[in-house]
Amino acid sequence: MNQLPQITINGKKYTMPKPKIKLWRHLIKFNEARENGELEGEKMLDEMIDLVVIAFNNPDVTKEAVEENVGFEELAVLFTYINQHVSAIAGQKAAQFPNGKTPAGT
Repeated sequence: MNQLPQITINGKKYTMPKPKIKLWRHLIKFNEARENGELEGEKMLDEMIDLVVIAFNNPDVTKEAVEENVGFEELAVLFTYINQHVSAIAGQKAAQFPNGKTPAGT
């Protein structure tokens, strides 16, 4: 993905910084819980908002700010974009690790 995810809070745009391991861990937990049917309704919404807050890692991007400034449809699009963005980065990095059959760097 060429463009980094962005969010607008109180008229100010914030761009997601380079993802940290904390975000990747939370995305893994979220996706596993969703696949196991453990996330529904309000719990899923809360987790999605928490992941957006973690992704932006900015004191101005809080759970309350997201709830007050972002519509549900926008949240769903933003969350999906963040999930895909981080997954794409992780996939690219995983491809760089040697798999035991191919020497590293080839």
